[in-house]
Amino acid sequence: MRSERVVFFSPMANNLSDRVKQAMIAGNICHREEEFTKLLQRVRGKLMELVKANDDYSVIILTGSGTSAVESIIGSLPMWDTRLLVLSNGHYGDRIQSICGRYNIQYDKYVSDKTMKVSEIEKEIRQEGITHVAMVHHETSTRTLNPLRMIGKLCLKYNKKLIVDAVSSIGVHNLNVVADNIDFMAGSSNKGIGGPEGISYVVAKKDSMEDFSPRNYYLGLVENLDKQNEGQTLFTPAVRIFMGFDEALNELRDEGLDNRQKRFAEIAQTLRAGMSELGFKMLTECPSNVATLYDIGKYNFQELHKKLKSQNYIIYTGTNERNFRLCTYGDLNKKDIENFLEEFKKIIGE
Repeated sequence: MRSERVVFFSPMANNLSDRVKQAMIAGNICHREEEFTKLLQRVRGKLMELVKANDDYSVIILTGSGTSAVESIIGSLPMWDTRLLVLSNGHYGDRIQSICGRYNIQYDKYVSDKTMKVSEIEKEIRQEGITHVAMVHHETSTRTLNPLRMIGKLCLKYNKKLIVDAVSSIGVHNLNVVADNIDFMAGSSNKGIGGPEGISYVVAKKDSMEDFSPRNYYLGLVENLDKQNEGQTLFTPAVRIFMGFDEALNELRDEGLDNRQKRFAEIAQTLRAGMSELGFKMLTECPSNVATLYDIGKYNFQELHKKLKSQNYIIYTGTNERNFRLCTYGDLNKKDIENFLEEFKKIIGE
């Protein structure tokens, strides 16, 4: 069945609700006026609430993708007194390593091709000289949900500061920066929150920024925080994306985080059951509520992509040519999934 709208199964492009799209064309706001100051502080407050932050934390918002938030953190670490342990089991963990290289941050790397083993990680974390640990909560390239709470406890035990890329898990899984012992968390306006792409943010423990020595200009974390505490941004922000982001946070609050997680889980269950019936093997060991990696089997990705796109369904590439990913972020419901599975069945039966 051809979808009446374009349905994205991409980890990047969101299925935006009508509420969010309407908010972005509701009116004009100048970012140097009080209307934007109210919008900025409103969004910062909602993000604090979403990740259960207390007064020990601050939110810094940046115009840029989730990677800009990660780079803002890494690029603000003290160059000479930092030794970072990067925990990686996919593309985005590797990206943290690459950012460290650009800023001449000393780092060690723990690599796993599957789920991270806490017993092995503890041996790495407790090393003398390690000051920070960086990890991806939900590794979207491999569709693996990593054991954040347990790693947070290890960082607390061994007195290490924890940096978390939570770009694809905020709004999808329960996150609590206090209970999870997170010093710095990077997120974005899209994915689980359901807003438009283009804004990122850092939730940072204030004490953990005291020794920061930023070497970047646009992404300087402390400078951006100081300006936002005054009710302004250092540079011109993406105002309309802010407006859509604000409405997406309203929508999330109205639905309720627990209800949203339940909806995502039900959609994922429907999708996975249907894909299994179609003969596709799931490759993800610890899948999240919104993303699954599949073996492509005897099919060709480009051919599947082309045929499904002609019916307004957009699937996404995997970690190599032998697999593909299906992500269910944003404004999706069970009927969307059922229609997709019906169309997919027709295509592979041709």
